[in-house]
Amino acid sequence: MIAKKVCLVFTKNFPFSKMESYLQNELIFLHRNFDLVYFVPYHESKFDERENRIDLSSFQNLSHINLLQLPSYFFFDRLERVFDITRILLKEVFNSNNKYQTLGKVRQLFFRLKHYHAISKKISETLQIEKNGSAIYCYHYWNHDSIIIDMFLQKRFGVKSNHSFSRAHSIDLFHDDWPKGYVAFEKIKIDHLKNIFAISNIGLNYLRNKFPTYHTKFQLAYLGVPDRFSGTALFPSKPFIILTVSNIAEIKRLHLMVDIMKCLPSDQFQWIHIGDGVSKYADPLKKIAASGEINFKLLGHKNSDQIHQFYNENKILCCVNLSYMEGVPVSIMESLMHGVPCIATNVGGTSELIEDNLNGYLIDSNFTSSHVAKKIVELSEDQNKWLISSQNARGKYLNKFNSNINYSDFYQKITS
Repeated sequence: MIAKKVCLVFTKNFPFSKMESYLQNELIFLHRNFDLVYFVPYHESKFDERENRIDLSSFQNLSHINLLQLPSYFFFDRLERVFDITRILLKEVFNSNNKYQTLGKVRQLFFRLKHYHAISKKISETLQIEKNGSAIYCYHYWNHDSIIIDMFLQKRFGVKSNHSFSRAHSIDLFHDDWPKGYVAFEKIKIDHLKNIFAISNIGLNYLRNKFPTYHTKFQLAYLGVPDRFSGTALFPSKPFIILTVSNIAEIKRLHLMVDIMKCLPSDQFQWIHIGDGVSKYADPLKKIAASGEINFKLLGHKNSDQIHQFYNENKILCCVNLSYMEGVPVSIMESLMHGVPCIATNVGGTSELIEDNLNGYLIDSNFTSSHVAKKIVELSEDQNKWLISSQNARGKYLNKFNSNINYSDFYQKITS
């Protein structure tokens, strides 16, 4: 009898949120490489299954574990849980470079671990049928606390993983701007994992320099997007479309696009944004779009098919990304795939996508609005330069960010 291959994919919210929609690019590869796949949205404490759900029905072997109702604990179960949590907390204090700071967070960490323990118990109960004789893989899409759930799952509930591994993006990797630089369980998580796959070279080098004794665990594995190119990338006509595609969040700094647009003639340039977000950041943009203050359209959330349709039906001058922190932005990969030059802040692994003055422009994170506006005008005034940038953009995608190549290689590594 051939053992089943079962994969647990730990996410923040997927499939109950649009925030990780780029994970859809991996669904076909999960479907092909595993007999059963369970998504574990461990950050999600409440959701309506009728809303915002990513449809998994196209793949019969993909589903999710419902964490809305976590299991109860009897007396001896509670003692075991306290023992498990205490063991991790003691290890965390021992590993800490600032034991006083860590001790001050013990109460907070205890309740986090208590919740993770209950999640691991729920996963174990869900896998009762599958875990015996099955090969279990624990895939952590983020290098976050889900790894602690994985530890409880294996050490307390007997769900042994053939391969526990994570990706490392940006916010789960670069912690210099975190409050007081404190990151819980950092060394514990690395100890537990077999591999950490950085999605950028800059992330890979960061890990190897920060944790040199673990250098063999760290590997590079780029994300990718499927090839949806229509076959033509034509120089656009006025008004030139400047496109941004992202969640509306603080890190994306979309409000700075308003100042950039004020530097450009409104009859010649139009800003279009695809994406939505929390009202704190989305509502001000909606007001600006409604006011007519600048030439701006806010299209809201679009699924992957709709985004590619927009690219194929519109001639776009450039894609802009103003984030102050990034891994390797999927939105830029999609832009390059369609042959659209990009202007983006030189943060994270963005320079692995954009070569300055070849397929777009890299700008300093502390840019001025007039400088970005000048780069946009340069692209609009030189048709030959734009066409060369477009060809270079498409070439960069084909060489490095084709999902069929990248994900086939990635899943071969983790299952072999």
